[in-house]
Amino acid sequence: MSNKDSIIHSTILGTSRKRATAALLAFWTSVVDSDDDDDNVIVSQQLLTTREHGESKRVCIKNYVAIVESYSLDGIVDFRKHFRLTKMSFEEVLIKIGDKLSMASSVHHTGRPGNDAKTQLLVGLWILANQESYRTVADRFDLTISTAWCYFRKVVDTLVSIASDVIQWPKNESQRQCFSTEFRKRQGFPNVIGAIDGTHIPIVAPHNMANSYINRNKYYSIVLQGVCNARYKFIDCYAGPPGSVHDARVLKMSPLGKKLNHNIHDLVPSDYHLLGDSAYSNASHLLTPYKDNGHLSRKQKNYNYKHSATRVAIEQAYGLLKGRFRILRYVNIYDTKVIPSVIISCCVLHNICVDANDVDVEPYQEDADANVAVGINDRNLDTKGRIKRDDIAEIIN
Repeated sequence: MSNKDSIIHSTILGTSRKRATAALLAFWTSVVDSDDDDDNVIVSQQLLTTREHGESKRVCIKNYVAIVESYSLDGIVDFRKHFRLTKMSFEEVLIKIGDKLSMASSVHHTGRPGNDAKTQLLVGLWILANQESYRTVADRFDLTISTAWCYFRKVVDTLVSIASDVIQWPKNESQRQCFSTEFRKRQGFPNVIGAIDGTHIPIVAPHNMANSYINRNKYYSIVLQGVCNARYKFIDCYAGPPGSVHDARVLKMSPLGKKLNHNIHDLVPSDYHLLGDSAYSNASHLLTPYKDNGHLSRKQKNYNYKHSATRVAIEQAYGLLKGRFRILRYVNIYDTKVIPSVIISCCVLHNICVDANDVDVEPYQEDADANVAVGINDRNLDTKGRIKRDDIAEIIN
């Protein structure tokens, strides 16, 4: 190559790098939220630095973690704006899973030393809390795409491994009384230990059996079944059934449903009950609304109103969950075996945040008909359930 050709070649490379940097900067600005102005400042500063130095063919953000941490400590940037949870909640999560992350990554799969547990957790949280591609996440944290995915999977799997310690059914009478007292403060509905419902998690069209994942609203989804207490903390979670499966069927398939069939009074003693919508059959352990056939009595209408106003806790819990972990608004992962773990990991983090009183989150508003219950036949009701419902309707009248 001649000297003249070398100069032209270098100029072309430099121009291409500048254009790539400018394009990437424009892209970062488009993918972050309007409330993340400070994030735009950090990104632009780092991109400009990389562009000036011409350090690599791929434009990445250098020392992003260190900068965000230092800014957060100084109060200039809110840690929650970046990772959707407070610094205190983050430290609590790190205490719970940091050692496991460190052991799992003492040596990276390429033979190079792995990043510390804190960086892995930040990468995992970023992916759960934002709608970004793995390429942009890798550029943000100055990682390869495969490493970003590896860190994400390790964080998810490690969170799922502690789910039984964080998502817990009330174990004794004292806890059941505590739960029911909190629920009763809402509308005076007695002896409620949990509200149950299913919600759809939108997903990309799967490669296998895609039609079974199309729900009644005509999009691909996986069902999350949750039971929560009055503080919006999950006490049971189950994820995995395709979106076409009805809520009542999901309950029967779930570990909770099987336990209820095996020995119901261990989970829900006769004096207590769950509240569910009309998608479920009314029973002594799971009270549903009266079916509105246009001839409900005033007492029954009052029961339905107070039932709904108490049961709404589970819908509010889902609003907080999806408001914080935006990946749950659309999971762009083709492997449907991985998605349930992603969902449960978010539920684990949600509970940790609730325990840390970190609930200042803008709830995600579902479409009006997104989770409207498809009622089941209200005939042949469980006799004990019918009597119990009538008795409570009388008590709260």
